[in-house]
Amino acid sequence: MGKHAWRLLPAAGAALALAGCVPETPPATSVATAGQPREVTFPVGTRADWSQSRFLIGSHSAMDTLYPTRTIAPPRTPLPLRPASGPPLEVRFNTGLQGWTLDSFVERTPTTGLLVLRRDGTILAERYPRARRPDDRLASWSMAKTVVAMMVGQAVQDGRIRSLDDAVATYVPALAESAYGPLPIRHLLSMSSGVAFDETYTRNSDITRLSGSTFGQTPGGAAAVAWLTRMAAAPGVRFNYSSADSHVLGLVLTAATGKPLADLLAERIWQPMGAEFPASWQIDNAGHETAWCCINAALRDYGRLGLLLANGGRALDGRQVVPEAWVRAMVTPSAGTGAPDGGYGYQTWIGSGGDLALFRGVRGQWLAVHLPSGTVVVRTAARPHEAAGPDNEATLAMIRAVVTQVTRGS
Repeated sequence: MGKHAWRLLPAAGAALALAGCVPETPPATSVATAGQPREVTFPVGTRADWSQSRFLIGSHSAMDTLYPTRTIAPPRTPLPLRPASGPPLEVRFNTGLQGWTLDSFVERTPTTGLLVLRRDGTILAERYPRARRPDDRLASWSMAKTVVAMMVGQAVQDGRIRSLDDAVATYVPALAESAYGPLPIRHLLSMSSGVAFDETYTRNSDITRLSGSTFGQTPGGAAAVAWLTRMAAAPGVRFNYSSADSHVLGLVLTAATGKPLADLLAERIWQPMGAEFPASWQIDNAGHETAWCCINAALRDYGRLGLLLANGGRALDGRQVVPEAWVRAMVTPSAGTGAPDGGYGYQTWIGSGGDLALFRGVRGQWLAVHLPSGTVVVRTAARPHEAAGPDNEATLAMIRAVVTQVTRGS
């Protein structure tokens, strides 16, 4: 595995030396005791301080109380997930000299939810540490990018997006004078637009400026990226992870379909896949969903998204929700040079060896689909940026161990 194989973003700070351990994270056994509500044990904070360590657990279940969102409505009747009838899933694995089980992984990492599903919707493991609940709306961060790619595929099938070779400005004229205006949509899907964009989360980086349209409530919509006018490479040549590419895809979708992303997601995915709970999607000051991040949803419904990929775009009742050919395209490497080991598809990370399709978020969110077996593993978290290296190592090792155990027993 290459040096950058599982890095979601360039490092924003030094990684912790203790593999998989985030000392400031409250233990999984922490609960609201002595009559105290969980908000006392795990406070949410405010817009000014939610990202401080003591607020991370609480805020990552309550982002839609801090920022404006649009609701993603579920169907009247969900498609149920069913518990396994056999013994509980037992998984053991190692990272270096560190031994782990599923329970110790949850205990020693900033996990807020862990779910393992078979392709048929059987629940093999489900954990809600740190006083989280099944109906909590847990922050997606950049896992939302992969959801956007699903909806692009639907829009192409419907003819709303006529061709992936159409220029962005065909749908978003406000970006005609930006670097994005003449670019084909397909290269944004694979993070190979060529637009110069720095995603290092430093004070003066491009992602910090883009984040201002989401969290600082500075001008949003097309204005959030119209200032990007410089190309760093020809379109389709070089992989460069860029949240701006995803933001523009969201603008294209909204323009092509005439619907806000949250309404589109509810109508075309959330309800057809049989979601159990309402979700939400953060909106910017222009009223646009932040397509590069910020869905808030229940753990099981993230699992249902994974099941769509595991089943070729079909819901548990057999209904084709996302075109099967599009799902194959999403999990096929298509990025330019410099992509991580395994490659990068349509807003989707691909595991080394090509057997894992991954939705990933900067604060430790992972939704992994083992393509050969259809096993789905969802892990939500509230991780400080600087813990990325060891936490990613432990999480990937856990996912691999789960897949090995599930496939061995099937």
